[in-house]
Amino acid sequence: MRFLLPILIVLGSCCREPDAEIVGDPTVLPHIEDWNSWLEPQDLQRKYCKMSKSPFAFFRGTAHLYWMDLADDPRLLKYGSSRTVTWLQGDAHVQNFGSFDDDQSEIVYDLNDFDEAVIGDYQLDLWRLATSMVLMAEETEDFSAAEINVAIDEMVEAYLDEAERSLLWLAEAPIPGLSAEEAQPSAGLRG
Repeated sequence: MRFLLPILIVLGSCCREPDAEIVGDPTVLPHIEDWNSWLEPQDLQRKYCKMSKSPFAFFRGTAHLYWMDLADDPRLLKYGSSRTVTWLQGDAHVQNFGSFDDDQSEIVYDLNDFDEAVIGDYQLDLWRLATSMVLMAEETEDFSAAEINVAIDEMVEAYLDEAERSLLWLAEAPIPGLSAEEAQPSAGLRG
């Protein structure tokens, strides 16, 4: 994120194509350009304009950079293992939540965008969601650092509680192809 401000300036300069000389890190812009190479020029310009609005907008528009930086981060081993790998939303951020009808026609509030879903360590979704919470809170200037920390702690605890409930449910509901050992709740989620 240390190169974020120059990138936002470049993207925001009449929302033109980024200028590598201003950015500083010569590897970031090629990744952004390669990732978005399928877009038509007017759509690319529109996306760059959106990304230039704020650090949160940039973060939201560059999930691929997040995955490049953190997918194999050694810190995942502190609480993770082969038993903490699951389906991830893939682009967890505060604007990917919403309300919709579930399969029983009840209105629920949940994650609602899974076009970047991937199998990985659960911590990656938590890290991305927590980062988005910080960026959005800083953008709105409505929350103190202490309030942001409390909100992140509560989000993580709620996630872990739900993950543990799901594992207990799996242990009780036989699933073809899932061994009894694989279905047992893991003590590793909370360290």
